[in-house]
Amino acid sequence: MGANPSIRFIGDDLPVTNISWFDAIEYCNRRSQREGLESVYTINESDKFENEINRDNYRTVTWNRNANGYRLPTELFYYFKINELLVRSTKRVFIE
Repeated sequence: MGANPSIRFIGDDLPVTNISWFDAIEYCNRRSQREGLESVYTINESDKFENEINRDNYRTVTWNRNANGYRLPTELFYYFKINELLVRSTKRVFIE
């Protein structure tokens, strides 16, 4: 799906680094389309940006919650996953 922008850590089992939030949602949409799923995000760009540096300031994103494509995890999802991991790590096993 394009070149890996990571600088230091490159590998199949490693996360991609050095990308923006917009890069991530564009990836989700492209992967969804490639697999025949409905894109989750609609990205609207204004033609008012003067250069690539401030381009993200003129973009808006709409999230289709009913779409079946790939999406980024929400803050609430992270909250529940972290709590789940904390509960698992504090359980003690008693051997009789």
